Parts: sequence; C-alpha cells; structure tokens
Amino acid sequence: MNGNQAGTVYVDGDWIYYTHPMDERKIYKMKLDGSINTKIGDVVSTSHLIVDKDWIYFSTFEIIGHPRDYNLSPENGVYKMKTDGSGLRSCSAAYRLQICLLPGIR
Repeated sequence: MNGNQAGTVYVDGDWIYYTHPMDERKIYKMKLDGSINTKIGDVVSTSHLIVDKDWIYFSTFEIIGHPRDYNLSPENGVYKMKTDGSGLRSCSAAYRLQICLLPGIR
C-alpha cells in the first residue's frame, strides 16, 4: 500500500477499501495499481467493512474515557455510505462484531 498501514481491508473490483489506523481508522480507497489513494469518509473508529455495489457497510466502535470508567460512544453502530463517501446513513444503533449481507436485504 505504498508505505501505508491498513486496518480492515476489502477488495472490490479495481479498488481496495481500507481503514487507516494513523487517521482514526477512517475509510480510504485506493486503486489496485496504487494510482489513486484518497480518504472517502470522516467517520472515526470504523471496522468490519463490506462493499456491495455502490455501498460500503461498516461498523464503528469507540470507547470514551479511561478504560476503568469508560463509556461507549453514542455513535457506535452499523452504517452505510456510497463508495464516493456521500449518503452516510445509520443502519443500526447497536455495534456488531461482524457484518453479513443477505440477498434481497439491504
């Protein structure tokens, strides 16, 4: 990845979608040949991403405060957005460890 570190990685066609651990795990995309590498979202603490057609589905998980007295962020949950970064929508207010897409259910 041209010296970039990556968290979660998903390959779809000619694109690699990944979370960048040095930028609060925000979502980036890069052409397979490395020619284009750009941030497409400002949502922090993303993980478990899946790309389906023009949509990216992902979960977020963030802890606020000290580990002994922490709270979970109210922003935790499952979201989707277009592969160009537009159209961010909440799908669920509950954090999910894994995301699965079933045919006909989006």
